[in-house]
Amino acid sequence: VEILRGPNIKPFPETAPLEATIEAGCSLKVGDNITTDHIMPAGAKILPLRSNIPAISQHCFTVCDEAFPKRAKEMGQSIIVGGSNYGQGSSREHAALAPLYLGVKAVLVKSFARIHRANLINAGILPLTFVNEADYEVIDANGAYLSPGFIDIHKHGAFNYDFMDADNQAAIAMLARLPETGVTSLYPTTMSMSFADIRKAMETIRDLMQLKYTGTQVLGCHMEGPFISPDWGGAQPREYIVPADYSLVAGLEDTIKLVTVAPEEPGNMAFISKCVQAGMRVSIGHTLAHYEGAMAAFACGATSVTHTFCAMHQLQHREPGVVCAASESPNVYCELIVDNLHIHPATQRALFKLKGIDRMILVTDSMRFAGMGYGVSSLAGQRVTINEKGAHLDNGFFAGSVLALNDAVVNYKRNN
Repeated sequence: VEILRGPNIKPFPETAPLEATIEAGCSLKVGDNITTDHIMPAGAKILPLRSNIPAISQHCFTVCDEAFPKRAKEMGQSIIVGGSNYGQGSSREHAALAPLYLGVKAVLVKSFARIHRANLINAGILPLTFVNEADYEVIDANGAYLSPGFIDIHKHGAFNYDFMDADNQAAIAMLARLPETGVTSLYPTTMSMSFADIRKAMETIRDLMQLKYTGTQVLGCHMEGPFISPDWGGAQPREYIVPADYSLVAGLEDTIKLVTVAPEEPGNMAFISKCVQAGMRVSIGHTLAHYEGAMAAFACGATSVTHTFCAMHQLQHREPGVVCAASESPNVYCELIVDNLHIHPATQRALFKLKGIDRMILVTDSMRFAGMGYGVSSLAGQRVTINEKGAHLDNGFFAGSVLALNDAVVNYKRNN
């Protein structure tokens, strides 16, 4: 007998029998009253996949955690932890079959909805309940690290959104995904464009600071450009780089938390002083400043260095530059892009020894193409090519990065 199947009908995946002992990590922890709609959503997009378990499983629990299907599959086998009344709602067999395909061996909860418990048993997933419900709060992380959420103070965008787009709806969609990278709050970062565009972006950032939404929270803006050196602008369009003018930022003091300035440009030192007096932090970067100029900027109140080593004079025996000035200024912080492309691991270690862990700030400096894979994108009208060597303009300059902050933390730990 020949069985003819349509393109969206796949054989039921075969699974191995349960072993006598299960050792698995927790792939997902959820709260009370999780419904079968949470576990296996329905809708016009998903229902046509009901005869294709591998495909439909890619939507499993995505309303709770978009990364769950990928994470569970990569773990090989795992356990889901939940609260009370787990699996209430419609009798949806796919809410058991999809987790089974993703490698879920057991579900450990405070209590089950009766029909879903039976469906788990029929599928071959162990339905377990806590002997002591207080244990729900204590889960063995199996050697993984538990950390407070990361704060990225230098991020232009990710997941096909750039904060210069000034689109609240698209920004919130991107911010909903950033916790996947460990980032729970950030400074959206602008770049050198027309000041009308910069102000529009900042007004959107101000709105995001006040809106309630689910995802990474906006703490304020990092204004990187246009008050930088036209001779060391990196990927920033030169035609928009201008001398610092405080009137351009007046009225935005509640939004701008950090501004990058090239202190050697005419008038920029006075601008640094005004920003500090107004409560805005100043970082020096994209600068031709030598050691003496950097020390003068720190004396005026600048407290950090933007993406240290990048777009500035390097540390030399007769021209010590910004890095040496920062190393001699105990209150100055140093941003560092730890993708191992911008900065060699040995250089990272050297800066660590100069500044110490309390004055290092890991940042991504990521652009809209972060999280999008290899390919071709754009930045301020400039073509960007993304490959294993990073993101570059056609002229060879780095166009920010595609770094995720959780990867930066792992890299830095390994490098040091």
